[in-house]
Amino acid sequence: MADVFLGIGANEGDREGNIKMALDLLRNSEDIRIIAVSSLYRTKVLGGSTQPDFLNCVVRISTELDPHSLLKAAKSIEEILGRQPGTHMQPRPMDIDILLYDNLEIQSEDLRIPHSRLTQRRFVLEPLLEIAPEAVDPASSTPLADFVKKTLSQDVTRIREDGRSEMPDSHSYKPDPGKITTRTFRRLKAEGTKIAVLTAYDFPTARILDEAGIDCIMVGDSAGTVVAGHPTTLPITMDQMIFLTQAVARGGKRALVVGDMPFMSFQTSEGEAIHNAGRFLKEGGAQAVKLEGGSEIAPLILKMVDFGIPVMGHIGLTPQSINKFGAHLIMGKTEKQKKCLLQSAQALQDAGCFAIVLESVLPDVAKEITAAVRVPTIGIGAGPNCDGQVLVISDMIGLFEEFRPKFVRVYADVAGVIRKAAKEYIEDVRNSRFPGEEETYG
Repeated sequence: MADVFLGIGANEGDREGNIKMALDLLRNSEDIRIIAVSSLYRTKVLGGSTQPDFLNCVVRISTELDPHSLLKAAKSIEEILGRQPGTHMQPRPMDIDILLYDNLEIQSEDLRIPHSRLTQRRFVLEPLLEIAPEAVDPASSTPLADFVKKTLSQDVTRIREDGRSEMPDSHSYKPDPGKITTRTFRRLKAEGTKIAVLTAYDFPTARILDEAGIDCIMVGDSAGTVVAGHPTTLPITMDQMIFLTQAVARGGKRALVVGDMPFMSFQTSEGEAIHNAGRFLKEGGAQAVKLEGGSEIAPLILKMVDFGIPVMGHIGLTPQSINKFGAHLIMGKTEKQKKCLLQSAQALQDAGCFAIVLESVLPDVAKEITAAVRVPTIGIGAGPNCDGQVLVISDMIGLFEEFRPKFVRVYADVAGVIRKAAKEYIEDVRNSRFPGEEETYG
């Protein structure tokens, strides 16, 4: 494992939010382990520029990635967070540099390690030395602390203690032990612990589910039916899904929030698909996206994962293809269907999916798929042998009464509670019992 220092900065958009998201994306990578994160610093742009100040920090990681693979991963995160090519000297929402990689010295066309002018930049040296005071310049074997006094003229301010930064206060980066990540999913499968998933479409519901201990909140395109009243999920748009995801992400502090990519948001082109997936993370605040489809979309998922976007797969009955199926069918009844499902699950796993939803799949087939893949399976109408289960919240609490699938268990009659409360309110208003003295100001 290599000992690596990365410089992370931003001077466009939600600077601190982008830095936090970059850290989340690094933390969710299977190939990277965060060791320490410096305080957050505010830095004037060099050369008297009128550009906005940078917010920046240094993160120490341990990784098995070689330097060029790590550079590719860093560029992917920059792109997810909105950086455009050719903006080296312009304001940018994310800038990630490899500062040190063990004691290597690399001078290639696309990569220089140690980073160019590392020893001349106080805005890099201060946060780096904060978490690694023993660090040495590989090129000269000189302690980096010896270079700080030569850079005192640069305007760099540590802002950790002024109340405006929520960056980690400790040199040792310790993620919330209760926070669910894609890695948690893999651990839960290995432990044999079932994963509980529910959908949500608004802040208060997400907050309640989060406090109840749900593992994952899925912002499903099922909102098209249970929220908007459409007969299918097809009409809901990307902008509508982003709006709903933003609300859920504000309430889902502990749970893993997954945004469901709606119909035609990923089928038209690879570039548009990756852009839309990135929107769920950058704008929506989700930690992952879900795509419907099997082997045919595995190459696209591989690209998304390469760009640092965690993906949950979805096979079996895929509601976005309802017009192709013609009805809500049970999948896996024929040997051909079973073989296709197994191949698709394997392809999605190999493409990098961290979990796979199995919808309306025969229980025996779902059990076989679950045993065949290393990633968790999340069942919905697929029997009890999946690694986890998901239900639409509106079905589970009895709020959506138009259609109730066989696989739904209703845990509460919320529709009945609302209906009763509304009738009592109407009667109180008509009979002048509301508002009463206790609901009336002075």
